[in-house]
Amino acid sequence: MDAESDLDGDGLPDAYELSFDAIDNLTQLGVDGDFDGDGVSDLDEFANGTDPTDADTDGDGLDDGVETNTGTHNGPTDTGTDPLNSDSDGDGLFWEMNGKESGRGLLRVQSGGRRRDIRPGLVESRFSR
Repeated sequence: MDAESDLDGDGLPDAYELSFDAIDNLTQLGVDGDFDGDGVSDLDEFANGTDPTDADTDGDGLDDGVETNTGTHNGPTDTGTDPLNSDSDGDGLFWEMNGKESGRGLLRVQSGGRRRDIRPGLVESRFSR
């Protein structure tokens, strides 16, 4: 299979489509599809360099669809962050899902030796060293 082949005519190179473990045939990804359900079409994921089989390409706890890469935060559905960089602003802080402590998706901010876990919807947070 050559790198330019697109047997199903969906605009995605066949070699690209079949390079993902979750994809075993050419019908699973497509121009209008959203295989991972992150709000970004498979074709746009190809153009953006994000993973069409992983809703959170950079592993920061934010779906690719809300990471608009504009640099401007406009709310939870338009974070302005880069879906390819878990530390979009370069400040050394990162967000990650932490299923080990609660299994309910704590968001973790970490800087230096300090850690802050935030449970969405709760006012209280915990600091530890």
